[in-house]
Amino acid sequence: MLGDDVSVSGVSIDTRTVAKGNLFFAIKGPRFDGHAFCREASEKGAAAVVVEQDVDASVPMLKVADTRQALKDIAAFWRQKFSLPVVAVTGSNGKTTVKEMIACIFTGRGEALATQGNLNNELGVPLTLFRLNDACNYAVIEIGANHPGEIESIVDLVKPQVSVITMIGPTHLEGFGSLQGVVKAKAEIFSGLDANGIAVINRDDRFYNDMSALTGGRRVCSFGFAQDATVRGDYSKGRFTITVDNQSVSVDLKVLGRHNRQNALAAAAACLACSFSLEEIQQGLEKMLPVPGRLQRRPEVTGYQLIDDTYNASPSSVMAAIDVLAEQPGERCLVLGDMKELGEKVDELHFQIGDYAKKAGVDLLLCTGEHVAHAVDAFGPSQGFLADNMESLVKEFEKKVPRQCNVLVKGSRSSHMENFIEGLLAGRPHAGGHTQ
Repeated sequence: MLGDDVSVSGVSIDTRTVAKGNLFFAIKGPRFDGHAFCREASEKGAAAVVVEQDVDASVPMLKVADTRQALKDIAAFWRQKFSLPVVAVTGSNGKTTVKEMIACIFTGRGEALATQGNLNNELGVPLTLFRLNDACNYAVIEIGANHPGEIESIVDLVKPQVSVITMIGPTHLEGFGSLQGVVKAKAEIFSGLDANGIAVINRDDRFYNDMSALTGGRRVCSFGFAQDATVRGDYSKGRFTITVDNQSVSVDLKVLGRHNRQNALAAAAACLACSFSLEEIQQGLEKMLPVPGRLQRRPEVTGYQLIDDTYNASPSSVMAAIDVLAEQPGERCLVLGDMKELGEKVDELHFQIGDYAKKAGVDLLLCTGEHVAHAVDAFGPSQGFLADNMESLVKEFEKKVPRQCNVLVKGSRSSHMENFIEGLLAGRPHAGGHTQ
């Protein structure tokens, strides 16, 4: 430590959000080096900086060999100061929704810490753990990954009592290599459990047995629509029921789609493992509102029944969203951007999505991106359109899509399909479109 001892009130790795009294970690990344921002951090009120080399700053410096590792080490130390039920959540899709559902159930009993935004990686999870305090009664931590070993290193900091895998799908195949690689990577979340920990696994997933074999002998609480699931769901005539043993509750979910009913079952299983009653689970799930950008209705886009699912996209999540679109009465239009990080099967997977949309009863497919041309090829060029850019996509939408059409907007985070919706709002799409 270079300088006087100080007290800190929080942790930051970003000078845009650093607050007075924070401990600022100078993190080196592919496009930035936090050491260049230490003076700015100190000027904004940082109490001290954690660095790998001497920097120009007017506050005390803590010099370490690796600031990333220091962030994780100190977060692990801070986590150990608190004894409370902690749930860790991973999976190819549904992580954020399941996390939010669990948080809604937890808050029925007390204060719950939950991952904010996309802080689910090796930097985001430590920052989340630093938000633990004596007022927290429960915590639910989302963990993402795009390469093997990442989840294992993160969950070791979290020390959950319950670990959830929502489902397995073809996401981040560039990093994991294959679906079996995805299974092994996601199952790393069980390594953070002690011998009495509980593994929550999707009974409907085709990789259920593979995941169960990787729990290290820990108790499994399964969820799904399968008859032998520990937490079993049923959906009939618009009524969603959750059953455990011989007890059942009917849940009025505010979020759309079969996959969200499955997400609700995952959250129910996690909270059941934390000794919540079915009635508490029911009440919490009914408080859950759509997460922005995740199958969120956007009534401000007047003239259309628009569903915003722009937060991210993988083949399985796009298919799930198409299923939701297919449930809507009337004409249906899918506005699609690229799905990313799919490796050498990227074009084949986009083709499959176009075929899936056609068979599901989608009437129009409008796309922009590098790989979505293959989706248009599968869908059929007579009812499919590929735009060169977002502006062109908005113009074609306004020409081709009838008023009151059901519209689903979907794409990977880096496709920025939210810009399409902003373009519609800016161009007053209610004045466009044709009637039939």
